[in-house]
Amino acid sequence: MIAEETATEELIAQRVAIPTLPGPLAAILAAVDREENGAAEIATALACDPGLSARTLRLASSAAYGTAEPITEVPRAVMTLGKTTIRRVVVQGAVLACFETLERRDAARVERFWMHSTAAAHIARALARLRVPDLAYGPEELYTAALLMDVGSLVLLDHDAARWCAVQERTGRADPRELERLHFGVDHASLARALVEAWNLPAVVAEAAELHHGGPVAPALASFAAVIRAAELLAEELQSSRDLASHAPAIAVELGLAPAACSRALDVARREWNEVGLSAWRQR
Repeated sequence: MIAEETATEELIAQRVAIPTLPGPLAAILAAVDREENGAAEIATALACDPGLSARTLRLASSAAYGTAEPITEVPRAVMTLGKTTIRRVVVQGAVLACFETLERRDAARVERFWMHSTAAAHIARALARLRVPDLAYGPEELYTAALLMDVGSLVLLDHDAARWCAVQERTGRADPRELERLHFGVDHASLARALVEAWNLPAVVAEAAELHHGGPVAPALASFAAVIRAAELLAEELQSSRDLASHAPAIAVELGLAPAACSRALDVARREWNEVGLSAWRQR
């Protein structure tokens, strides 16, 4: 609680604004979260946003969900994907909407952010499907966590691009949080936690933001941290043509799995990202 209050005070002091969840998307999320709502009610809510409806249909029709032919009805797409995935699609749409102005101003960096984030998300989900011992979260929760674990970086980029770029140049692929606190008074992990609270997102997103750069880990989160860190480490590799299989033995040791299973999971992650992750950005 003290850490959260400190982060909030820093945010106010530095005027790093946390984006507000757009009203129509908040209404869709409320419909998804309402326990008594089924596919028909959620599809009705999604109809308010044609872009989200189209994204839902594309995702449900992808090979990742094993459909034999394209799905053309939103209620059926909702049933195919399930509430957890639909919620993630809506949240991703909300983040895209909140940073539309930033994208117009700095399209290349925003695109790199999403390419990296979707790559990490596909890796995290593929590894989580292997039934990692003591992993407290499911594949779709890991996908959401990896997808949004760096969302605080978008907030900082939007706040002061020149300062953010200076931090990135100095840190490279190392943990930037110390320099972020020096330059902004707050780091991207604290911003992610603030966004989680403001938008009522799953706590797993904030945990991923705190853990994916390294540092001490509570025993209960050891498997989760290992998956998230593997996803962060290999996201750039997945986007290239470099072989992921060479990383499988080390990841297998970390996760208590067979190297061959990890290698197959990484192959699946690349295939699904090539089909869904890349096209989702370009067709959104």
